[in-house]
Parts: sequence; C-alpha cells; structure tokens
Amino acid sequence: MINPAPTAEHWVLSCVLQDNQCFEVVSAALKPQLFTGSQTRTIFKAMLAMRKREPQCPLDLVTVMDWLENAEGVDAATYQGLLGEMVQAPVQATNISSYCYIIRENAGRRSAANRLASEAEKLSVGEESITSSAQNVAQHLLEISRQSEGYFLPDLDMELSGLLKRIEGWNAGTETVGVQTGISLIDSKMLGLRRESLTILGARTSGGKSALAQTIAATVCSRGGHVVYLSPEMSRTSLFLRFLAMLTGINPQCFQSKGGLRIEEWPSIIEGCSAIGKWNLCLNDDPFITAQEATMRALLAREQMGGLDLVVVDYLQVMSHQGQQNPQRHDLAVKDTLLGLVSLSRQLKVPVLALSQFNREANDDEPRVTNLKESSSIEQLADAVLLLHRPKDDPLNAKLILAKNREGPVGEEALEFDPNTTFFRSKKHMQVT
Repeated sequence: MINPAPTAEHWVLSCVLQDNQCFEVVSAALKPQLFTGSQTRTIFKAMLAMRKREPQCPLDLVTVMDWLENAEGVDAATYQGLLGEMVQAPVQATNISSYCYIIRENAGRRSAANRLASEAEKLSVGEESITSSAQNVAQHLLEISRQSEGYFLPDLDMELSGLLKRIEGWNAGTETVGVQTGISLIDSKMLGLRRESLTILGARTSGGKSALAQTIAATVCSRGGHVVYLSPEMSRTSLFLRFLAMLTGINPQCFQSKGGLRIEEWPSIIEGCSAIGKWNLCLNDDPFITAQEATMRALLAREQMGGLDLVVVDYLQVMSHQGQQNPQRHDLAVKDTLLGLVSLSRQLKVPVLALSQFNREANDDEPRVTNLKESSSIEQLADAVLLLHRPKDDPLNAKLILAKNREGPVGEEALEFDPNTTFFRSKKHMQVT
C-alpha cells in the first residue's frame, strides 16, 4: 500500500509508471497545480519535463529517480520509497480517465471553496453586494464545470442507456419531449419547447410577441413548471400586472386607474395574486443584462427554485452586448448574443424562448424568416422559428407560423387575442390558474 493512503494522484502516476501510454491522457487532462500533494506534484512535473526534453523518454522508476536526483532543490531520497510503491500498486490503466476526472473534480471543489471564502470575506467587510457575490460565485462554478467537461469524453454507454429510458417514457406517454405550452402548434409540431434548444418568436413592433411569450410562461408556471423570464424592456410591475390580468380577466390599465376596479372584482384579484405567489417564477428586468449574465441568473434561479423548465428572453435586440467580441457591429453583437443563448440552453439543459423584432422592411403581409432583424444569424443558429402575424385591420385574429423546425415539420395555427387581458388562445382554449 502507498503511505500515506493512496489518492487519485497516486493512481494516475502509478498508471503512467506501469504503462507509459497513459501519459498522453494524463498530460492532456491535468496540470501540476491540480495536484494537492507536494510529492505527487513534483513527480508529475518531472515527467512533463522529461517528455518535453525527449518525447520518447521512458517513464519508469529508474528514469524518474535519475531526473529527481539531478533536479535542483529536490531531496530525491525521500521519493524512492513512494515511487517503488507506485510501480507495484494494483491499478488498472483502463481507469486512467476516471482517475484524472477525480483529480479535476477535487481541484474544482477546492477552487469553489476558496472562491466562496473570498466572497464571504468581501461580504463581511461590505466590499460587494450579495447579488454581485452570488453572480461571481455562479460564474466561477460555470467556468469550473465547463473546463472539467471539456477534457473528458462522455460515457457513451451511460448516455445511450439514459436515452433509451427517455425513448421508453416518450413511447409510453409518461414523459414529454419538450415543455408543453398550451399552444397546439408548438405542442404538436415541435412536441413542445425542446430542452437544449433555442426557439425564436418574431413579430413586428407591438405585434403581440411579448403577450404570447407571457401567455406561454403563465401556462408553464400554472402547470407546476419553473420559469425564468428576462425582460430588459418591461418592468417587473408591468409583468406582474399582465399576469394578473390573464388570471382575472381585468384589463391591466384598470389596476392603475382611480376608480378602475369594482368591489366585486377584488376577490378575484386577491385570488390571482395568491396563485402567482405560488408559481415557480423568477422575473428579471435588468436593462443591461448580457447573455453571460442571463446564464448566471438562470443558474441561480434553478438552485433557488429547485428546477428550471423554461427561460424566456424578451427581447433579443435589447439585450446588452457589453463585453462581447463585436460590440460595435450590431449584427455581429446579436450573433454573439444568440451563441450565448444557445450555450445557456445546452449548459442548463432547458429550452430558451427568445423574442425578436421584425425589420423595417416588414409590412402587413404574412411574415417570413427574412423579416426578422439579423435574420441570417437567427436562421442559422435557432432550432425553431415562430412568426406571429396580427393584421392591422383584424388585430383580434392572429396567425402563428412555424417557419423553421429543425426537429420536425412546419405549420401554422390561428390564435385568438384578447385585448382586454393581452392573452392569446389556441382554438383549444388554455386554462391558466
């Protein structure tokens, strides 16, 4: 046995000493600073230096000891027993990726703990706000996770086993492919808003895209789903009033008008507020939010709510492009934002519904994908594109067009719009409670 008790660091080095072919995997996955033991770190540094000087240099007890004996500031005598135990250790070279993964996981935990301690210190002396510290920690955790996942191939057997279980659930009707929205076109043609996908909902200015997105968000929440609604354009108060109008059937303007409410309407208002209070809904109206910050906010919301089923971005063109590679070119900045939202959907494994405006060339005719601002980037990166058409001469009757569907057929559906509550309905009316 290795003394002190063997760790993944010992196992990794044992594999390399017993089978030099493991070095290629280890050197690609690990860095010396990820090792906590001073001796294991020194041995790994020696192996890296030896292979840097001579790529085909054998790595065994004799060659590594010889290197250490000639290394400055190293007491080689203290390493001989450890190296001898490593050469004899009962390890399996086929497990080398698992050993590397353990080292990276442990390093990630230490890094996260250190960051938490650092943020706690800043909070205690008032250097940062709770929100700022939480965002810093979330960003740090995401970076650790991304770096860890990037080094290792997924376990295909485990992944396919999970997929088979999902297929069984889909076939049995016990699991849905995507999040059900109550909109027949989305739920039938797209099988719901699919996880790990970006769906664009486009319409002209004041065309009802926000109302439709809020309708979908309310439906998902009323069915027990967890929703993050990011609205750089509309305030939290306005959003709450919209949702309350959907539940009560009372025009949002009546809530804010003197004498606009009747006495008999108050019970439904109280009941509506109580219902919204039970929703798993996170509203954010930060006008300067970026795609990266949206990911952090969604991650924090998922932890606080205990789940996440849908992220809504209202809307794409008003999101901040600060810190992106192409902030001066609006079209390229929007593409960067789109890529950020795609990354959000993949990292958190949730559907993202992002709203987009039509360009100025769009008229009152039935819209096409090319009517979307930055349409080339949207058409390239979006998994699905929905276009909402409300003719100016008949605004109560709308048409929702599924213009792109990467996973299935396209189509369209007639919707009814209630201007009193800004609520959309399919022919199969939704019940929002």
